[in-house]
Amino acid sequence: MSQEESRLISMVFREALDMACYPVAIAVKLGFDARGKDMGSMLLNDPKEFYALLRELLGGDDVVAESCLDMTLRIIITHYRIDADPKELLRSIKNGEADKVRKFLEELVKRVQEEGLL
Repeated sequence: MSQEESRLISMVFREALDMACYPVAIAVKLGFDARGKDMGSMLLNDPKEFYALLRELLGGDDVVAESCLDMTLRIIITHYRIDADPKELLRSIKNGEADKVRKFLEELVKRVQEEGLL
C-alpha cells in the first residue's frame, strides 16, 4: 500500500477510536505519536505490535484493549459497510495475521475512495 493509503487508514482508525473510546482515545493517540508510531503503518506491517502498544497504552489490560478495539472496528465496519466479523478481525490483529488484516484494510481503503474521501 502507498504512504497515502497508510495515512488514510490512520485517519480512519483515529476518528473511529475517538467515537469508540473518548476521552481515553486522546491518550492512546498521544501515546502512539510520542513513540513515533503510525497506526496505519503498524496495522499494515505488524498488527500484533499494534495491539501490544494499544494494550500498553490502555494500562496493560487485555479486556480494556479488546473492548476498545472491538468498538473501533465495529464503527469502521458499520460506517464503511465492510463485510467483516469484528471479533475475527480483532483475533487476527492480536495474533499478527497480517494477510487477513491487510485484506480488511485494502477493503477499507477501497470504501473510503468510493466515498471520495481520498
